Amino acid sequence: MDNPSDGPESREAGTVREVPPELMRGPFTVARARELGVTRTVLAGARFRAPWPGVRVPAHLPDSLRLRCAAAELAIAREGRRPVFAGPTAVLLSRLPTPLRPIGAPAPDPLTEPLHVALPPDAPRPRLDGVIAHRLSLGPDEIRPLDGLLVTSPERTWRDLGAELDVIDLVALADAVRARTPDGAARLRAQLAGARRGQVRLSRALGL
Repeated sequence: MDNPSDGPESREAGTVREVPPELMRGPFTVARARELGVTRTVLAGARFRAPWPGVRVPAHLPDSLRLRCAAAELAIAREGRRPVFAGPTAVLLSRLPTPLRPIGAPAPDPLTEPLHVALPPDAPRPRLDGVIAHRLSLGPDEIRPLDGLLVTSPERTWRDLGAELDVIDLVALADAVRARTPDGAARLRAQLAGARRGQVRLSRALGL
């Protein structure tokens, strides 16, 4: 008589218990998990959530902006390009002042707001729910590593938001950038010279 413990469900349960530790620390691709011998049934189970196709996140990890960005990076990098987080997402990741809001308006929720990423002009635009891609030409000094991610520099972030924010918000961002580095003012002026959108508003903000 066959031993019930040798059935498919038991073998699958054993696989669950043997998920490699590297997959339990943060987001990972389904392809990587399959390389390590994790079955599709396990990946579809309750131990993981699937924020985007081809990517899984351990269910025990609390959701956060950084975790969402790391998962989105994996999903986009599957197409051959590593994204740079930009615009409002860069503001939050870099802990810059968030845009002012009308009195009584709720603060934006970083767990539900769209993620903004920058990709080279020739890169395909990713089709991921909750991700807004911008085609930007970024110089090496306009990208910085931050907690394992790539983020636009504070001064480049300020420039990219020139056409989106009010002058008072741009002043607050500029003040924060100037306070972070000794040459912050010079960096802002250099970004102003290269701006094509929102240049008038950025110039007014820098003058203030």
